[in-house]
Amino acid sequence: TYYQTLSLKNNLWDKLILGFENSVSYFGAKVGRAVGWLVFLTIFNYFLIFSLLGGGTANMLDFMRFVSPINYDLTVIFANKTTIGFWVGVLFILYKILQFVMIYEVIKSFRKFSRAL
Repeated sequence: TYYQTLSLKNNLWDKLILGFENSVSYFGAKVGRAVGWLVFLTIFNYFLIFSLLGGGTANMLDFMRFVSPINYDLTVIFANKTTIGFWVGVLFILYKILQFVMIYEVIKSFRKFSRAL
């Protein structure tokens, strides 16, 4: 209800944040939507960054290293690529930030099943 009463003129940041929450996980109420966004974000960014690095042959080991939230070094993730450009690094950092946000959204969506209503 609060989200619907917000105007863009006075509460732009509140409207953007709540709009993101609404579209990603319906305010923490839709687990499937949050998981779907996380999977889409991961696959989309993997193929985008992989193609920016020159393509080649994709393998499952690179993908698993890319998906892992604790791996942050592109030269380790894509061991067969020798040069990592500046914009690829920036895109990867933005992906990692969004990955953590999406993992938080998934956890928040599953929390509704653990508490007594």
